[in-house]
Order: sequence, then structure tokens, then C-alpha cells
Amino acid sequence: MADNSFLPPQVPKFDGHYDHWSMLMQNLLESKEFWSVVEQGVMALP
Repeated sequence: MADNSFLPPQVPKFDGHYDHWSMLMQNLLESKEFWSVVEQGVMALP
């Protein structure tokens, strides 16, 4: 029988080690194709 449960990715919690946490966050955002928002920002509507 197939297991149909879905577990969303866990957002890395900051534990005081910024270099490690930022790498995990970047990997998560790149996997969801959201990293461009961090790099380029969001254009505000006039």
C-alpha cells in the first residue's frame, strides 16, 4: 500500500550559526524557485 502522506519541507531554524543557516535557507529557497526574489527583490506597483 502506498503512503500518501505529505510532509512539507521544514524551514531551517536559526541556531546562532549564520553561515550554516544561510546556506540551508538558500538551498530551500532555490529548490522552491524563490531565490530570485531574494536576489532581485519585488517590483512595487505604482
